[in-house]
Amino acid sequence: MNFENAVREFIISIMLKRYGSCWEDTLDRYIEDAEQNLEKYKMKYGYKWEDRLKKYKECKSEALKNKENEANYQQHNPLLMHWLYYADFTDLSKMISIVDDLEGGYKLSNSPQSIFANAVDKKTRDTITRKINDLRVLRNRLMHGRYLTGENEELIRLICKEFQELIIQPGYINNFESRRLTED
Repeated sequence: MNFENAVREFIISIMLKRYGSCWEDTLDRYIEDAEQNLEKYKMKYGYKWEDRLKKYKECKSEALKNKENEANYQQHNPLLMHWLYYADFTDLSKMISIVDDLEGGYKLSNSPQSIFANAVDKKTRDTITRKINDLRVLRNRLMHGRYLTGENEELIRLICKEFQELIIQPGYINNFESRRLTED
């Protein structure tokens, strides 16, 4: 199983379960609310909120551009997938966190209804995002031609095993092998 795609499947699966097939419309409403009520969000989430919101929008925009570029590339028949498959691996943990904050901010309640924290619990969500960040460093090292030590390789195995126990075995990923991204 590809770790990066498992993370993407996890995000999509949770959003589908929470909001159904129109989950992106809901997220767009949350973003619009965050832009209109920026000061409230800053009070709730801190002064860097505007930067986080901008980063999410840039990530999505870049992923959509990458998807379009692949669709236009004539050297192969593209298998077009959801835009999250075109997002940088480095952005995935940030996306999980900002989606939780967007929903919590939108509801402006004292105890936000965090999508991912409610789906797996806050501690597990934080573990997942931390493990993605840990793996990101090793992944980048490998993808850019640098070597991994035996300890690095063991850490990758441990993170993947833990990830399997956190999201795959409990069934948070919908039918990964067939890439079905529907509600069933």
